[in-house]
Amino acid sequence: MMNFWQTNYVPNNAALVVAGNISRDELKALATQKFGAWERGGSRAAADRRAGKRRKARIVIVDRPGAQQTMMRLLQLGVGRATP
Repeated sequence: MMNFWQTNYVPNNAALVVAGNISRDELKALATQKFGAWERGGSRAAADRRAGKRRKARIVIVDRPGAQQTMMRLLQLGVGRATP
């Protein structure tokens, strides 16, 4: 379990999702302060083979003036249901 954690829960296998009224410079300073010491992980080759083809991260912003609420969806492919 520790090997899985150390291999997969690393900054080069993570995404920082931010919402709110913050400038890019403020965000960069805050992220550096909180995550700057987080060490990059090793090779992800084995994890990539297990997960199949990966897609690049993307940002989608949909402006809906007058909308009553905000909805955010975060998605990630997982292993099949029959995986032991």
